[in-house]
Amino acid sequence: MDLNSIGNTYQNGKDILKVLSEMKSWQAGLLAAGVIAFTGANTYLIIKEDSKIDKSVYISEWQRAAQGDLKETLSKPGVAIPQSEYPVYFSEEDGTFSKFLVKPGDKVTPGTPLYEYESVNLDRDRNRIESEIEQLTNQIDSVQNHISSLNNYLSALEAEQAYTSTDAEKEEKDLSVSIHDTEKEILLQELEADLLEDERDKYEEQLDYVNEQTGVMSYLSEIEGQIVSISEDLDNPVLMIRSEAAAVKGKLDEKELQKVVQGQETAVESGTLKKDFTGRVASVQTMPETPLSTETQASYPFTVELDQAQEKLENLHPGMQLNVEITTGEAKDAVVAPSKSIMKQNDKEYVIVLNSVGKTEKREVQEGLKVKGSSEVVSGLEQQEPLMLHPKPAAEISREFFTPFTMDKFYPGALKHMTNREKLKYFLLGMFNR
Repeated sequence: MDLNSIGNTYQNGKDILKVLSEMKSWQAGLLAAGVIAFTGANTYLIIKEDSKIDKSVYISEWQRAAQGDLKETLSKPGVAIPQSEYPVYFSEEDGTFSKFLVKPGDKVTPGTPLYEYESVNLDRDRNRIESEIEQLTNQIDSVQNHISSLNNYLSALEAEQAYTSTDAEKEEKDLSVSIHDTEKEILLQELEADLLEDERDKYEEQLDYVNEQTGVMSYLSEIEGQIVSISEDLDNPVLMIRSEAAAVKGKLDEKELQKVVQGQETAVESGTLKKDFTGRVASVQTMPETPLSTETQASYPFTVELDQAQEKLENLHPGMQLNVEITTGEAKDAVVAPSKSIMKQNDKEYVIVLNSVGKTEKREVQEGLKVKGSSEVVSGLEQQEPLMLHPKPAAEISREFFTPFTMDKFYPGALKHMTNREKLKYFLLGMFNR
């Protein structure tokens, strides 16, 4: 019995005295002696450390699991850097140079002809391009077959999960993890297929152009940007193209390096321009830019390529200070639980669920993304299930529980509507209920 219960018992005792006062003296004395003896015996059994009496568990704090989105971000300072420049070369082995098809200031896109030359072997160029297209097509087919196999495997896992017994918690947890990993792999393979198809499209454009020529070839741009210089003397590089996409540079420490990868979404803020930009991590260098030393922490450069059109970036000049927020993890429509409801024991994670039959239930779960006191629960828990906060490994399991008394459900006039017999009944229930 805890102090709160004793305090409540004391308050309720005032009403019991009224009941006793209405009885005859010998009846009241007998009842009082019985109550005292029964109370003393039960109090001893409850407090006694090695007592086998089944005690209730007091849950001081609890909260329900919910459904929601979690996003883990990393905020880093950055600086605007000059747009990347790409050199274009001409080799006399390809043929005889004819003329430039662009001039400084011109904007180009992938597939734009940059210069013409008379090919010494048109068939050789055609065969080379066709070989590239065939190789890319085979790669795409291989990736598509792999995606098809993964989808079949995913369907089998989902079907197996649908027929898995709810009592088989470990099996259901393993299935949930496998489904999650398979869905992730499918997305990566679909991205790989898209990139390969884009590359094949470029070669098909080159092949179309070659087939239209009669010995005169054009070198096609591979990027989108602006021509910044031309070498009329044909000194390599004969052309320089500046990428339209502006970039941001920042630094990571060794812990942050483990979280940031190419392709992650970013939000970039300029305090000077009062503008926000979006982009993606373009590169992460795994070699530090600082000298290797045991005395200083290494820093690893990363770059972000911005998505905005060039006209929106005109006032973003090299050297401007920016804040970069990198999305390092994201979980959508996830089961979310308070991080303080999850305990670790023997390299496993558990929660104490307050189940529908009024007992505590220790349940193994798998914790995923953790953000600001909230945790994604990948398996083992459903939304809206109530959880004990701050559980301990030695928490009582499969015991009846009770929660704090709430004043909003109590009003002073409640006792006035009870008979003396009801008051005595509830007093005894409060005293001896396990």
